[in-house]
Amino acid sequence: MARVEREAARHPNAKILNDMPDFKAMGMNRDQVTSAMMQHNRVWILDQMRSGRQIIDIGADPNRALPSIFYQMEQNMLKNYQKLHPEFPGAVPP
Repeated sequence: MARVEREAARHPNAKILNDMPDFKAMGMNRDQVTSAMMQHNRVWILDQMRSGRQIIDIGADPNRALPSIFYQMEQNMLKNYQKLHPEFPGAVPP
């Protein structure tokens, strides 16, 4: 998230997902936490797309061998949403 926060700081009025509930504190196990986080992230990114907000794609983390499952999900959502709504500009580089 540090990469996302740094990039967002460069864009006035940028909005990032920084209110993820503490699912672990709710008594969920590791798999349940991951699933709940994925669902929360999915709803958030879909709300952003539906609102017409510009999505800025800062790319996969270069320090990771594989992109996170969250980044992969967001990429798939953007592609699919753009197919259904061609007027949506999709993600843009920073």
